[in-house]
Amino acid sequence: MAGKLKEYSNIRTFKKRNKQFNIGLLIFGVIFIYLIVTVFTYLTKNHVIRYEVREGSILKDNSYSGLVLREEIIIPAAAGGYLNYYAAEGSKVAVGQNIYTISEEKIPYDENVSQSEEAVLDQEDTAQFLMQTQNFVESYDPNRFSETYSLKTGLESILQSNSSIGKQMYLDSLIQGGSIAGLSLFQTPDDGIIQFSQDGYEGLTAEQVTLDHLQKKDYSRQEFMNNQKVQAGDPVCRLITSESWQIVTVLSADTAKTLLESEANTVKLKMLKDNENIWAGIRIEKKDDAYFAYLTFDHSMIRYAGDRYLDFELILEDQSGLKIPKSAVVEKKFYIVPTEYITESGKTNESGVLKEKKKNTTEFVAADVYYANEEEGISYLEQSLFEKGDVILEPESQDTYVIGETKTLKGVYNVNKGYAVFKQIHVLAESEEYYVIQSGSAYGLSNYDQIALYGDTVRENEIVLE
Repeated sequence: MAGKLKEYSNIRTFKKRNKQFNIGLLIFGVIFIYLIVTVFTYLTKNHVIRYEVREGSILKDNSYSGLVLREEIIIPAAAGGYLNYYAAEGSKVAVGQNIYTISEEKIPYDENVSQSEEAVLDQEDTAQFLMQTQNFVESYDPNRFSETYSLKTGLESILQSNSSIGKQMYLDSLIQGGSIAGLSLFQTPDDGIIQFSQDGYEGLTAEQVTLDHLQKKDYSRQEFMNNQKVQAGDPVCRLITSESWQIVTVLSADTAKTLLESEANTVKLKMLKDNENIWAGIRIEKKDDAYFAYLTFDHSMIRYAGDRYLDFELILEDQSGLKIPKSAVVEKKFYIVPTEYITESGKTNESGVLKEKKKNTTEFVAADVYYANEEEGISYLEQSLFEKGDVILEPESQDTYVIGETKTLKGVYNVNKGYAVFKQIHVLAESEEYYVIQSGSAYGLSNYDQIALYGDTVRENEIVLE
């Protein structure tokens, strides 16, 4: 027993060690708290949606359909028989040029003419045909389908030209061979653009046009065909003899009043047939309780020589500049001061004014000029920098000005540098959602600037988060 007690007597008791301070745990806690604060701040902070300013335009137009009037004559058949055309429809012919033939019997075309056409379609014509097709394919845009009609017109022009040449060669061979009885050539009495149709409106004048004409009531058109049997004196073709032409249409009351108030004598049109923009002289007259518009042209007649009615857009406004959303625009008040009171600091080259202090002393107050109206001779300064009644001095003069008068500017908040800066704008045109504003102003915006999409969500010099 004594031995056991002696054995246990070697057991020693150690003092408890104090817990050591864990610096790693403290750092982790600080970082964790920082992350929580950062996330909370981010979630509760007002986030600004940015919008990149780009050049653009606003187009205001109205769609109309109009009646086309020209100087044109009907050419009668010089003899009876079967009519065939020597010239191509839509081509320009000179006085005395061969334009049609009359024969006692029908002329067989099909196989012979197709062989002639193949002979005429040379490498140059084929290359031109392929080039127009390739250019269209490479630049095709499904949103501009109307360009398809321009391609169609161009290709038809090439094919028709070659078809006409082939037909002329074939008719010449028939005349020389004498294989068709009574085949004779006839010439045009005047020069102009030839068309193979008539509709009875060839002699119609602008003053005679009524609402019934514009609504196409009882309108019909007669087409003249090859191998058609005609009597002497029957109409065989129509000849347009002048580059001057007109479109007559009826305008809406609002559009007519807008044009009358502007006293415009020219307008811009977009022809929907080929997507071409052309200018026209305009005269407006009210009759039959409607506003008739008479649009006059002295060019491009050949493009629309085969059309009696044309659809077009009347472009009332086509303004280009910097395009911005209306939601970005705000109005802000500024103190105005005479521009001659604006000076620069000799140390920092900042712009500002000399503010009068007590005891006849002055201090320089840095203040950016947000806009300077040269005509009125006034500059716009930030309101928060001054109090109503502050007195400023004109440099190198004893004249003073008491700050107090305010004016409002329309503008947006530029956020290029990560904080909001008000920039004045000058609106040129507007649509339902956008403004087009003037570019190049010293106090305004430039292309590719970043602005707050919703201007009422930010304040001057506020740091913005995306």
